[in-house]
Amino acid sequence: MAAASHSIVAPEGKPVIFSAIILLIALHVWLGAIVTPGWLLIVFMAWMFRDPVREVSSAPLGIVSPVDARVISVSEEHDPYLDRQATKLALEMSPLGMNSLRSITEGKVINTWARHDNPGERAVQVQTDEQDDVVVVLRPGRLFRQISCNITAGQRVGQGQRCGYITFGAVIDVYIPVTARCFLKAGDTVQAGSELLGEYIHE
Repeated sequence: MAAASHSIVAPEGKPVIFSAIILLIALHVWLGAIVTPGWLLIVFMAWMFRDPVREVSSAPLGIVSPVDARVISVSEEHDPYLDRQATKLALEMSPLGMNSLRSITEGKVINTWARHDNPGERAVQVQTDEQDDVVVVLRPGRLFRQISCNITAGQRVGQGQRCGYITFGAVIDVYIPVTARCFLKAGDTVQAGSELLGEYIHE
């Protein structure tokens, strides 16, 4: 499903860009036209913090991608958060890609976890109205270990709803029920909110 034709700047990036503009104006007053090339940095920052408006998938049983990413692997593994067998999809974001985070499914946030031995790593469990559980594990990159995830336990989220931002990318592990149908294989690429990882199967 195609993305919308226009983009906005992510809310997380606006304070950074605004501060950089103020600094550049001050330097221009002090140093003059020599700092003019600095405006190219502002343009680059706006591009880095781009947040495209996406046409969210309308598949009722669909499991949408939480990020723009490349699929590293798809395998059946033990889900350490819910102590079950699950299909695990490992998704690798590009440091220069679109870094917004979206809800993988419609439902209620049941639990969240933070890894104290790995600062910045978080996991979120969302349960659908049909009692399907998915877990999304957010593992920040090595260079900039900051993840903004704006959902908490007890909150209801919509399919493809924007819920955070991951600066300079990350690796995302997604655990879905083994009964769900997975559409992807290693090497595939997906867009956040608008493309499906798979779908729940109900008789």
